[in-house]
Amino acid sequence: MDIVIVDDDVTLAMMMTLVLTTRGHQVAVFGSAEEASNYIEDKTPEVLLLDLALPGRDGWSVLDALEKQLERKPVSTVIISGQKVSQKAMTEHGVRSHLRKPFGMKDLLDVVTNLQELPKSSHHHRPSAQIA
Repeated sequence: MDIVIVDDDVTLAMMMTLVLTTRGHQVAVFGSAEEASNYIEDKTPEVLLLDLALPGRDGWSVLDALEKQLERKPVSTVIISGQKVSQKAMTEHGVRSHLRKPFGMKDLLDVVTNLQELPKSSHHHRPSAQIA
């Protein structure tokens, strides 16, 4: 799978990259929302591992900015955060899963494996606004 990691924790990003590449995945790593946004606009990954606490813009704003791009090509987004993330916020942003820091590399592999088993059409679905 083509995976993008967006996390300013260099050590964690390196560990995730090592584990994922040894399992045959292609991984691109970015430490800021701006770098990742530019890359994703050109080459949409199958999986986006996105830290919420990034310098400058947070992870939610990255998803908001990429909304049209993510609607054109399915992307499975996994939020990485040390904080609890509400199911409502995840649903509103089309997020498939959450890895709460600190997490083990087995947890990461489990999440990616589960995403591989999903039909492509179910990867990213951001609910549309409903008009009353």
